[in-house]
Amino acid sequence: MKCIRNFEINIDMNELTGKMFQTDNEEIIESQNEMLELALSSIFPTCTYDIFTVKEISREGLLLENGTFFPGNAENLGKAEKVAIGILSLGKESEKAVLEAMEEDILNGVILDAIYNTACEKVFKVVFSEIASTLDGEGISVRREIGSDIFTISEQKVVFDLLPQTDVILHESMLMSPQKSLSFILGIGKGVKTSFIGHDCSKCCAKFCPYRRDTRVKLILKTNKGDDLFEVVRGTNLLKFLQEKGYDIFASCGGTGHCGKCFMKFDNASAPNQMDIELLSNDMLEKGYRLACHYSIDSDTVVYYEFTN
Repeated sequence: MKCIRNFEINIDMNELTGKMFQTDNEEIIESQNEMLELALSSIFPTCTYDIFTVKEISREGLLLENGTFFPGNAENLGKAEKVAIGILSLGKESEKAVLEAMEEDILNGVILDAIYNTACEKVFKVVFSEIASTLDGEGISVRREIGSDIFTISEQKVVFDLLPQTDVILHESMLMSPQKSLSFILGIGKGVKTSFIGHDCSKCCAKFCPYRRDTRVKLILKTNKGDDLFEVVRGTNLLKFLQEKGYDIFASCGGTGHCGKCFMKFDNASAPNQMDIELLSNDMLEKGYRLACHYSIDSDTVVYYEFTN
């Protein structure tokens, strides 16, 4: 079991999404800056994790060599030979700061909460880099979170049994304290393709990650008003990139891969992933449609988009 703690992360307001962060209102901007300063002074990140040998992966669940079983369709972990299981947290001070901010000013509380959510992702990227640095050419799967993915919230207890020395407390409700904590599973193996979904290496604070990729590739967006050409960092998530550029792409689930509404047509599309297969018809897959929320731009890409009035 390994524990890393109190490492530095950097956040700026440009990394936060949502209408409240895209404003010219001086009062809101002042609140944003105050809450960012408070957040950075109250984050004391920790992560406890360990790596376990996999015995079997199936639609029924994940079985570890030590006999531990996680029920649920674990096939998205791919050909993992091992899994990294971890619990990360921003620390007790972050929870206290949010509660106090909410009591004093609801706007400040909402802003601070959003900053902490971004901080959790930053912490995970550092942890990802730490785990990757210990591997020998193996790939790492997309992160699977307990309670919000293929494994139900009741499996939190299994994770905490495996990692008894964590600083995080698990309640009977299966919720964690501090609240800004998450538990995760990563598949590891020679046959696992390292996932860059939703990740921009150029903005990542894990500067020495062995999987770091800053190479830029071309994205050609063929529209009914002409072609738009972009250069993007290899591994950029398509949905997030296009939405940031102002393109209206419907995704009622917020890009989590559950609604199946953000499909787009590609020239020479990459092989469909599990989400594509589950949410799109065989006919759509054959015609080159893929879900934008789970599409990583790993090479020069041509995709079609239609502007509506």
